[in-house]
Amino acid sequence: MLKRNIFLFKFYYFFWRFKPLAALMIIYFSQITHSYAAAMMIFSIFNIFYAFAKIPCGMLSDKIGRKPILIMANFFMTIAFFLLAVSGQYKIEQFLYIFAILWALGEAMAAGTVEALMYETSQSLGYSDKFYLIYSKSMVFDQLGCAFGAFWAMTITYFLPLQFVAWLSVFPSVMQLIVSYFFVEPDVKKIKFHSHSRTLFRHCNNLRKIKNCCFIRVLIYILAHWEMFLIVLKARILSYLQVIGL
Repeated sequence: MLKRNIFLFKFYYFFWRFKPLAALMIIYFSQITHSYAAAMMIFSIFNIFYAFAKIPCGMLSDKIGRKPILIMANFFMTIAFFLLAVSGQYKIEQFLYIFAILWALGEAMAAGTVEALMYETSQSLGYSDKFYLIYSKSMVFDQLGCAFGAFWAMTITYFLPLQFVAWLSVFPSVMQLIVSYFFVEPDVKKIKFHSHSRTLFRHCNNLRKIKNCCFIRVLIYILAHWEMFLIVLKARILSYLQVIGL
């Protein structure tokens, strides 16, 4: 039963990256918001929530298991892309912000959890020395998903409106959710949350002693997106105040 995980990883990675709208998302956002600055704010919201949720989601995955987290992650992403399609269909800009938050949470939960599940699967099957081979073969399907997504986006938009691509992008998320239900959880010892937290704080304390550490770069990355978010938010508030005459 556990061997089927190796087969399912290929499908999971393919549908994870097979998002035809991904290549044209900024154009789709701008059609709804009527502003490229506001469209970029959606990406800022995504990156801010993703950065803050990544580590807690990893801890949660270690505590309650890989499969429940993957199911929850794919549920969030399915709802997110459904709201994304609805927002374009009915021009509801507010749904884009909800989409960004749910998408960020889903990606934060799935990223790392899939690799951890893959490693634990290979370890349980006695394939620890072949983990990178299993991973690399799965990543081939990851890149194939990107390529096919871009190809179908280019082909469909030549004949049909972009809204059709948005609805098509819901399908891969649904397939991810279905695939995640068929994963088998390896029988490994779960890490206690408090011990995991102590390890995290110890490593963060060690990072202070390292010059040019990645933690500083991550912090700068978050602050850069946060600054962009505040600038665009201020511009949007001022425009709304002008519309209502204040």
